[in-house]
Amino acid sequence: MYRRQQEWRRITPKKFSAESGNQLNYIDVFISHDYEPVFIEEYVDSDKKAFRKYVMNNGKLELGNSSKEQEICEAFVHYSLQKSKGQLMVCDIQGWFPLLCDPEIASWKTDGKNTGTAGNWNKTAITEFSKVHKCSLVCQKLGLTDL
Repeated sequence: MYRRQQEWRRITPKKFSAESGNQLNYIDVFISHDYEPVFIEEYVDSDKKAFRKYVMNNGKLELGNSSKEQEICEAFVHYSLQKSKGQLMVCDIQGWFPLLCDPEIASWKTDGKNTGTAGNWNKTAITEFSKVHKCSLVCQKLGLTDL
């Protein structure tokens, strides 16, 4: 699953940015295998902009945020869900927009095994996001269907 998460970080934001015209990037991640696999992200000087959480790992949204940044981040989550035919959803969208960090991937398919990281809420996150997300102009521009 770690490899799949890495691939989504590298591919999906780039494709989303190209198709939507809205730039999103993820911090570079390094993997250490000394004792246990560990993700290490580069340091970001956060004095310039506040850290925000846009979509939680359980699919819930940041309350009271109706900014353009929120619309773009929600559209990115919706985009990932539609591009995977409802099987995967990039969530836990957070960072210093447009620079994001530490995403989770919720997966629809569960077989009783660990399907990723400890923060993977699986079907619960996908179902919750589908209930609370309202499509924006960004979703419409991408041709995303209503959830």
